[in-house]
Amino acid sequence: MVHVVVAGGTSPTLGRSIVTACIAAGHQVTVLSRTPSDSSSAAESAHGAPIKYVSYEDVSSVKSAISGANIVISVLKIIGDELNITTHLNLLRATLATDTATRFVPSDWSMYSLAHQQVDLLAHKATLLKECQQLAASSERTDFEVAQFENGGFLNYFAQKAPSVAAKPHLLAGLDDDLMLEYIDISQGILPIPVNADGDSATVSMTHIDDVGKYVAAVVALPAGSWPQSGIISIAGNTFTYIEVRHIVERECGITLQHATIDPDECDRRKKEADAKLAGEFDLATFKSGMVAQMQKVTCQGARGGAWADNEAGEVCPDVTPVDLREYLHEVWGKQ
Repeated sequence: MVHVVVAGGTSPTLGRSIVTACIAAGHQVTVLSRTPSDSSSAAESAHGAPIKYVSYEDVSSVKSAISGANIVISVLKIIGDELNITTHLNLLRATLATDTATRFVPSDWSMYSLAHQQVDLLAHKATLLKECQQLAASSERTDFEVAQFENGGFLNYFAQKAPSVAAKPHLLAGLDDDLMLEYIDISQGILPIPVNADGDSATVSMTHIDDVGKYVAAVVALPAGSWPQSGIISIAGNTFTYIEVRHIVERECGITLQHATIDPDECDRRKKEADAKLAGEFDLATFKSGMVAQMQKVTCQGARGGAWADNEAGEVCPDVTPVDLREYLHEVWGKQ
């Protein structure tokens, strides 16, 4: 049994997924959450695990809260690159100060490493990992491992606006945002095919949110010293092309989709258009549109380690069986 602490584990998506999967695997789990302004209404538990409230600015309070932990995993979403890095370094300092913790996972949970160089909002991810690794190395804790998980896209985006999710909430697994609707909205027939400069359909990796938790629960139980020196653990539940998705949705689910493509030049055009609008006035929807255009360009380029990767977590944890793309689409949209 591993004592796992999940910072930000109250979240309904990755927090829930990791906490519940770790509990199901027999691990002891503690959730960290920011101290609320009104402590009288603060919940005592989240997703079946006790909550400890902390101030991430106070390293000593965090150290006390994570006493006895073997690993600290962050799924924190913090606005502002500098604040995000500072918060994680404080969390790591508290982890290093314990006598029991030997592993730390800073929050990534995004596309793969090459995308970090091309998507503005992901640019700090590599810096975060590097600074965490440097801090751990400076502690002279030779037994300490730092790694971040990269899981590509979430398979659950294919369930957005599907009528079936009302009765089957596990299909969305807590996902409730409009981030990808410009590119994935099967209810409206929208699924443009990302293609490269030569017009070839690009490859992408996506993982069901619940499977991310299952892989994490398995990886934390691996023997000490077995995590990669690179500090990157990739998760890829399914690797495919959007052409394959179109074929399944149209031929097997009976839904007609618009036959459109999107290439790197179109992604650049959409990003420039978003930037021009933002230069006049900030708008969250426009900001998201520009960011997703960058992400789609990474997909169009089709490079390994961009929008797709090998399932490294699956290679070392073969007992985890991820949700299958075809079966998932059948459950979400029906099968003729």
